[in-house]
Amino acid sequence: MSTMGGKRRMRIVVGILLVAVGLLAVTLVTDTFETPKAEVLSAPARIEPTATTLAEGLTVLIAGDSVPLHLVDTLGLVLDDSLGWDLVSAAVPICSVYGDPLAWPKSGKPKGDPERCPGLVPPTQASLVQQHDPDVVIWWDRLSTMPFLTAEGELARSGSDRFWRHRAIAFEDTLARLRAGGGTIVFVATEPIGIGFTERCAGEDTMNCGWRRFRMNRYKDVTQPHNRMLRRYAAAHPDEAVFITITDTICRSNASPCDDRLWGGSLARPDGTHYEKKGELRAARAIVRDMRTALAGT
Repeated sequence: MSTMGGKRRMRIVVGILLVAVGLLAVTLVTDTFETPKAEVLSAPARIEPTATTLAEGLTVLIAGDSVPLHLVDTLGLVLDDSLGWDLVSAAVPICSVYGDPLAWPKSGKPKGDPERCPGLVPPTQASLVQQHDPDVVIWWDRLSTMPFLTAEGELARSGSDRFWRHRAIAFEDTLARLRAGGGTIVFVATEPIGIGFTERCAGEDTMNCGWRRFRMNRYKDVTQPHNRMLRRYAAAHPDEAVFITITDTICRSNASPCDDRLWGGSLARPDGTHYEKKGELRAARAIVRDMRTALAGT
């Protein structure tokens, strides 16, 4: 165990006896009724532990794509309300957590400016880690499974040998960058795309629909192996990282596309990707609940 990592874990876990029932109960209530965020996160909804709790006053950095960026306000409120933790976002839309130049699945051509993600993601992550010295870093994205261009300009098609070889290198580089201050990594599994995608793109053959359709079709042979890579690392390095998944909370089954209907029939992700309204609360509370349990080692 590294000295930095050990100290960080001790700061996070302070005399823990974890009670997750409070989060579950509030999640069920907020799924049933359409309630304003400010009211849902008011004092009556606060989780009251029956014994000792996680340390307060910690800083959490979240890294990833547009999904965590879209969720950051709600997740920040839930973190503050339930744990007294602050949230800082290093999420960058239309970029993977690795910062590779993404490519269109069919043509292999760059998706947008090929300099944007490499020039934005690593510097943003490094700067915010140095500035905020986070105790916990949430690693959550879905674009890591998409095709990308290597530094030499070669196309790495999802699932190919080149893809996994370069992913392994980028993983080590990104991990080192996000753990530069000794914070504990919380890997969040990439959940399958939701059924809202099929409604949104029914009969359409646009490039963006093709992008999402690719994600839907490659869940088993690309997304799930990538999730397993993160899980294996966390299992082998418990002093550095933990792994959680909210798929079983969001989806009725682990299938792609997944049925992410909430009580009452509304979709957690109307477009199949981004959480909205009650879906935001369900996702945020699931992340905090499972992260808290994983960090406690229970």
